[in-house]
Amino acid sequence: MDEDYKATLERAVRYLCNGADAVCADMILNRGVPRFNYMTGGYTWDDDYVWDSWANFQWVGFLTGRLWLLHLMTHDQRYADAAMRSASGSVRCSPGTRRCSPPPASICITR
Repeated sequence: MDEDYKATLERAVRYLCNGADAVCADMILNRGVPRFNYMTGGYTWDDDYVWDSWANFQWVGFLTGRLWLLHLMTHDQRYADAAMRSASGSVRCSPGTRRCSPPPASICITR
């Protein structure tokens, strides 16, 4: 791999980690479900998962995926822990569902 390209990729991952570090720190301080803030590019915190509102869509799956992929790229356990915390905060029953528990851990991607 070209050294300039590799350096660019490493810098991009560092930028992603900087944002994820802020989210992980906020998760420690806040309870609830993270909601993506379109104005700041950061997250605010809701008491409950809003499953039925596009106007209040929280983008929890996006955040969970982002954190999990960073964990896979960096091997930093904080990102995996934050991803699991984010996912578990959004596992709720919506009307008409029969099962309310999170999916089994065996479906998670592991190295």
